[in-house]
Amino acid sequence: VAVDGSAYHKSCFKCSHGGCTISPSNYVAHEKNLYCKHHHAQLIKEKGNFSQLDKSNETVATETPASSEAVA
Repeated sequence: VAVDGSAYHKSCFKCSHGGCTISPSNYVAHEKNLYCKHHHAQLIKEKGNFSQLDKSNETVATETPASSEAVA
């Protein structure tokens, strides 16, 4: 699947939030993440705006390595 100058395996072209299959006509790209329109709208309602969505993704990204370092 080719969208916005990037190519994806059909099996990899999935929503970052729900893992559901998306299509070129039913996706939103935000900060290198792909979302189906349904989950993107749901996340915006929960977080309030795009900047809150970005902070949520950053928190998950920064907490994951810290958690693994504490265990190791």
